[in-house]
Amino acid sequence: MSSFKSRKTPTKAAARGGVARRRKHRRIALLSNQAEEHRDWCQLHYPALTQKELDDRFQQGRPNGVVAQPYPGLANLRNTCYVNAVCQALLHCDAVRNWLATDNLASRIAEDDARDFLQALQNLSHTLQDGVQTATGDPPVRFSVWSPHALLDAFLRWHWQNQHDASEALGKQHDAREVLERILKTTDMGNQLFDTGMLHTSRSDFISLPAFAQDGWWYQHFTSERQVINMRDSLAAGFARLQEKLQLLPLLLAVIVPPFAHDADDTTICLNSQDIRTDWGDCKLDLKEHFTGHPAERVNAEYRLAAYVAYIGDEDVAPSWSFIRGHFVTYFCEGDRWYKADDSTVQSTDMNGAPPSAFPYLCIFQRCDYTAAMPWAPTQAVSYTHLRAHETRED
Repeated sequence: MSSFKSRKTPTKAAARGGVARRRKHRRIALLSNQAEEHRDWCQLHYPALTQKELDDRFQQGRPNGVVAQPYPGLANLRNTCYVNAVCQALLHCDAVRNWLATDNLASRIAEDDARDFLQALQNLSHTLQDGVQTATGDPPVRFSVWSPHALLDAFLRWHWQNQHDASEALGKQHDAREVLERILKTTDMGNQLFDTGMLHTSRSDFISLPAFAQDGWWYQHFTSERQVINMRDSLAAGFARLQEKLQLLPLLLAVIVPPFAHDADDTTICLNSQDIRTDWGDCKLDLKEHFTGHPAERVNAEYRLAAYVAYIGDEDVAPSWSFIRGHFVTYFCEGDRWYKADDSTVQSTDMNGAPPSAFPYLCIFQRCDYTAAMPWAPTQAVSYTHLRAHETRED
């Protein structure tokens, strides 16, 4: 009697089930590796913390349970909101995403640390938009929250040449403006996307509105009975007080709004976004009167607010000339809706398309005639892919 045993050919359903299981295992392995990298980073950079403090640091920025977010958030790695906020503002500008997708972009940068940071920023942009593919043919793994430790490492190495200074910088409050300035200057993003052509200012890739003048214009504009500021009128008044007008019309316009002002009694007032509200109207900024370039281009001197960073200061901190203690958040517009990115949490403002009312600090405007090249639609389905592998679910 023959001992040969026939082997049954698996059915199509069984084969599909096997493929699904292998994909799930690869997803779990990817998420486990990400969690391990995140934990190792925390242990390396915060050796003085107790185990409980390390566990809390590891968990910080991670949503509890299952969270459906329209866009990925960035975990706060101990007072790193100043980096997270600027990155979210930039990456939610279509022109920036399109520029970062350029081939061999980092190879054009001569400085090693700056090139590494630009590459990390490109990787972050790709990961947040497209997820991470575990194998050929697998759908990408998308994240509700991403730990930006690789980007932060590259930023610290680039910003603080001394490793000791970089380590000391962790956990301290820094200014989001400093991050924006460094990114625009060293990655060449400023020349490519933000250059205004202005020659008599310290920087031509962003506009810093004058905070103080003898007529007290800025104080007069932000005070009102209801503490609501007409931002379009206030910004237009600020542009009128600049030393020169726009020479070029960049795709993106970075505007620094004065965070402090003097009142009539010469008292310093901190313009805290939780105390003062703004009215953006239709979010457009008409700069035709503030442009001295070719007359034929003047018709394009109209911008629309794309994103801005707001500063929320602690109420018990007296106003000063630097950000002592507080928090940076980002508001951005994708499509016709506004969203708020507060480190790991990203949610719709639910204002029927109207812009937020929080007072701005760093504003990014996009030219109205710009056509989106890389639109980023919000996630429609629930995303279960947090950093913890055991929270993974099949889509």
